[in-house]
Amino acid sequence: MPKSKHSSAHVQQLAVELLQCRENLEPGLTDALRSDLYGTIVVRSDVRLQHDNVQAGASSCSIAAAYLRDTKPPRIMLNETASPGRELFSLGHEFAHFLIDHDEVLADALWADDEREDLEEDICNAFAALLLLGEDAVERALDGGGVTASAVRRLFITSEASREAVAVAMAQRLRTPGYVMIASVEPDEDMNNRAVARFTARANGALPIRRDTPQDGTLIAASFVRGRARGEEQLLFPSGARTEALHCDILVSNGYAFGVFVTDHPPWGGLSVLAPSPAGHQTSWCEHCGADFRPSGAACRGCGEHECPTCRRCSCVAAAAPQARLCPGCFTEKPGHSFVGDKCRECVE
Repeated sequence: MPKSKHSSAHVQQLAVELLQCRENLEPGLTDALRSDLYGTIVVRSDVRLQHDNVQAGASSCSIAAAYLRDTKPPRIMLNETASPGRELFSLGHEFAHFLIDHDEVLADALWADDEREDLEEDICNAFAALLLLGEDAVERALDGGGVTASAVRRLFITSEASREAVAVAMAQRLRTPGYVMIASVEPDEDMNNRAVARFTARANGALPIRRDTPQDGTLIAASFVRGRARGEEQLLFPSGARTEALHCDILVSNGYAFGVFVTDHPPWGGLSVLAPSPAGHQTSWCEHCGADFRPSGAACRGCGEHECPTCRRCSCVAAAAPQARLCPGCFTEKPGHSFVGDKCRECVE
């Protein structure tokens, strides 16, 4: 399975360091955030909270909120229709974006990383889970075992955290590449029920699956009929590309499926050998634009990678990409590959 280079442990460590760095500047902030996240942030003068109907695409975040860094002061927009648990997770996530903007060391490291957008999202998810779920709560839910669908559901029931926070906390405990997914059922355009991944936390370099990505796997569908399912499943990316076959454990409760998907060594036991994925379902990932796609045609002779159908680039371009440049149209410094001629893509379009 194509992977990111960042492990769950690395992401978790960056989230811990982000919180500790701010704690050094504002002693007592960590305890305040954990005891009253909303009350601690709403009284700050360096960031403003606002409730609104956050539209899809308002930010790159996959949760019910948005962080607007270009306003003065920056604003955190919370969806007025979100549940209390989801609102708190979203607030913690967006506050992490704010803290990253004010942490020069981490901000510079992200700027230099070719996976910076997905990495920052993962750090913000881990930061929110760090505030909302303590280690003791997670350990009690695991009950001496590994990450299973039952353990994920148990943590959700025994804590006050949202399903998203629970998924992130449990994904951090996976030992192999994989996912913890929260899914539900909705009617498609033909009014047939289909499963949709409402939120998916990734682990150990697995490529991201965006919020609200439809899933057509037979076991996910079966779990909504039977109440649970175990076996092998391929997950869908938004592009239509698929993961390789993954061990899965799925449990449905109150209309939501809690699913755990791993490449090997499933925590619930059983054989670790997976059947090979069907031909034609191989997945590639573009290091430039982050798109996942099914490779077709001949690979590049120079780098051995297929061209991305979204941005039309292969790995050869990465090696030759120029450094950051200042766009004369918006006076913003951006990576060299985001330029079309003398101006950045946003200004040209």
